[in-house]
Amino acid sequence: MIQAGDTNRLDMSGLSKHPKTGVYRYRRAVPGDLRLMLGRREIIKSLDTKDRNLAKLRSHQVGAFVAEMLLAASEHPNNEHLKSLLDRFARTPFDDWDAETFDRWLGRAIGRDGFDDYEINRYVRKWFDWLIESGRVDVECVETEPGILFGPLTDRRAEVLFEEYIETTGLSGPLERDASAMKRFKAACLHVLDDHSEPVRRSDRRPQIATGSTRPKGRSDPVPLSKGMTLYKEAVGVRRSTGLDWDTAIGRLIAFMEEDCDVRHVTPDHMFDFRDRLLTYPSRPRKEHRDLSFGELCELSVHQPTIETLRPQTVNKNLAGISAMFEWLKRNRYMTHNPAEGVKAEGKKNLNRSRLPFDADDVRMIFGSGYPARSANADYWLPILAYFTGCRQEELAQLTVGAVKKHEGVAYLDIEGNVKNVSSVRPVPVHSRLVDLGFLDHVQSRGQPDRLLFDRLVLNKKGRLSDQFQKRFHRSLRDRGIVDSRKVFHSFRHLFVDFMRDSGIPIQVQNALTGHSGGGSNRTYGNGFSIPHLAHQMDSIRFWHLPFEPQQ
Repeated sequence: MIQAGDTNRLDMSGLSKHPKTGVYRYRRAVPGDLRLMLGRREIIKSLDTKDRNLAKLRSHQVGAFVAEMLLAASEHPNNEHLKSLLDRFARTPFDDWDAETFDRWLGRAIGRDGFDDYEINRYVRKWFDWLIESGRVDVECVETEPGILFGPLTDRRAEVLFEEYIETTGLSGPLERDASAMKRFKAACLHVLDDHSEPVRRSDRRPQIATGSTRPKGRSDPVPLSKGMTLYKEAVGVRRSTGLDWDTAIGRLIAFMEEDCDVRHVTPDHMFDFRDRLLTYPSRPRKEHRDLSFGELCELSVHQPTIETLRPQTVNKNLAGISAMFEWLKRNRYMTHNPAEGVKAEGKKNLNRSRLPFDADDVRMIFGSGYPARSANADYWLPILAYFTGCRQEELAQLTVGAVKKHEGVAYLDIEGNVKNVSSVRPVPVHSRLVDLGFLDHVQSRGQPDRLLFDRLVLNKKGRLSDQFQKRFHRSLRDRGIVDSRKVFHSFRHLFVDFMRDSGIPIQVQNALTGHSGGGSNRTYGNGFSIPHLAHQMDSIRFWHLPFEPQQ
């Protein structure tokens, strides 16, 4: 019999309290006919709160996804992808759980294309990069942002470029199965192309195809700074992490202006003053300072010199995002000039370097006594892979079983997905010493192609898997006595480049293995180095011996 006030017991919403911690959980029994397939009798997920009202709200959110998951399992029996997704769902902390992302993964698991706005925008960005990288249009770049496309570009020519892209990339199949997605993707591509076309020559184009976008008829209505950034992000499409960075930048400008004012009220004098104040803004404001105004926060560093402030590089990153927004608003006749044009923080070159490679002593300490025992965990494999491949942290964290491929007998990592830029998409051959350490055996043991290669990785709100791992790794560095703040996980990448230089690897091969563009006009010609050639070069790199490797 359930006694009144016994909150440890399950209620009708699937809500229960952990008997020891008092943290609320969501619980639901798995139907008997699905238990073998899903590998569990009950679904339990911590709601990460002791507040009952908040727990009720979270319980409804989690319950809706679980109900959809169980329905999918009943309609798609023996689908191993669903079991993997459910396991991942159960172990992801609620604060790092993104319902939209998991819904998209569920759609893929059951063979539903599910092209949502996030994926459409991601493909639009890839299409625009492809236009520029492949030389199909002439473009003038404004700093790091795509600039103006030159030359008369008729709507028919734009459609031909669109059709050529989806055929080249193999997108035509899945998009043709989803007519709505095809229509939205095409409309978004043409809209972005129009936004970046040279205004003087738009009169040369035939009447615009309806793109589904709502262009304002008049420009007299006020456009607040926050709305201006929203319009810009929706038009060009950005990665979630980039969008959050730009939101931070525009939030700082609004705080500086002391209101979310009309974009036309911002002057060049404002922007130069804003730049100077940003250089005194604390990089990590303390909790007790969160109620202070923008100006008061800047004053703190004046009176307390020990407070760390934003670096010139960070200030310029903020200014670049804001300037790109103003430039887009100007091209679309929301304003007549870009008040942030030419505004840049000047900083002395850091002769001490912001990142250093690990040295031989560091490597012995990292991989020596206390290094994690061999397992499927990222803590064991990511440092080893970074040492032998030079790949970036997130490039390795997002690897799935299917991303380890073979070509002409050569095993390689197919680096794509959430990458830094177009040049980062590349094959990276697996070094023979990685094979000796059992990496390919580990890959084979993981099963399904879409399963992540490593455990203990949690997707955060920015869409990154490696952030929690990074914190653990950096703590382990300090615990081992590597206290120089310039030595971080990325130091493996610097060390890998040093290994290549010392081994006489040609610079073009170095760029191909690390995903650097290298500059020069010839980098966009041809198909690049063959995978067997890259593998031969990779195996000629001379690495230091790791403590747990068998003696040569």
